[in-house]
Amino acid sequence: MELYMANRFNLGDLRAAIEAVNRDVMEERGNGEAPNSIVLARLKRDRTPLIDHFSPQLIDIALTKLLNDVCRKNAARSAYQQHDLFDGYRKIPASVTISRGVKKATEKLTVSEAESWLESHSNRVVNNGFDGFRDLVMECRKHTKSDDETIEQILKRVRGVRVPSPTLELTST
Repeated sequence: MELYMANRFNLGDLRAAIEAVNRDVMEERGNGEAPNSIVLARLKRDRTPLIDHFSPQLIDIALTKLLNDVCRKNAARSAYQQHDLFDGYRKIPASVTISRGVKKATEKLTVSEAESWLESHSNRVVNNGFDGFRDLVMECRKHTKSDDETIEQILKRVRGVRVPSPTLELTST
């Protein structure tokens, strides 16, 4: 119990505690199984100081995971879209992570940002299901006129949909 006397824990301590509890449950059950519900209940009961110390971080980790799951959902329509911008493309994410902790709506990505995201997610051994998004980005690349043009602007231009341009508001003094 020396672990609990220390004022500072690190995530390694938490991982070690989880591993130990998981192993103990497997051994006690005798069949090598460790149901999550039992492991988590035991962890909360037996390692309370550790869990209390990491609770804010654990909440952030869980909420971030849920946020990432939500953002991976297909983008039928987002807050920025008036109509189904991605019609004809399958499995387009609603948003993607462009830097640590920052997500961007898919239609507001530049082609370079989208290509960078695809490249960082294409090294996975398992089929990642981004073929539709890859097709969309490749098609947009063919029609890109400038580096700062967004996927939304390209698709609307190619499809003949009017894209409002920013206007300067003049004020009199």
